[in-house]
Amino acid sequence: MESNSEIQAYQCNCNALTIEIVFPAAAIVICHCNTCRHLTNQSSYHQAVFPTDQVRITDGPLFIKFWQSTSEHGTLHVVSCKQCNTIMFHTNKFGLIGVGLDTINNKELQPTMHLNYQHRVDDQYHQDPLIKFIDFPQNIGGTGSVFTE
Repeated sequence: MESNSEIQAYQCNCNALTIEIVFPAAAIVICHCNTCRHLTNQSSYHQAVFPTDQVRITDGPLFIKFWQSTSEHGTLHVVSCKQCNTIMFHTNKFGLIGVGLDTINNKELQPTMHLNYQHRVDDQYHQDPLIKFIDFPQNIGGTGSVFTE
């Protein structure tokens, strides 16, 4: 574990399920793919992304519900609470774990990039200064191509 790492615990809405996350995150992103939009019923998904060894379930194993969110962009393997349906995290096709910023609820964590920007359904982010990847950065399997105005 890095010397500047910090462990924080988060609970679902009913407090039955607890996860621990080791910070810092690998990235803070806004994803516009159909799978994330389907998962959250939102036009985009703001999330912190972590390697798998930085997120673990620490309490409430009887309340874990596993399910999948799938679209033409891939499948997310989702962990949520059986009791209150709070989505705690998901794993993606790159083997990374995404935790919604609404779960972490830390205003200091701000997105640094857009993913799958070509699939956006609105232009609310048109003017923001963040890099807008057409799909994903090259270092995680994407083309690395960037959307230009």
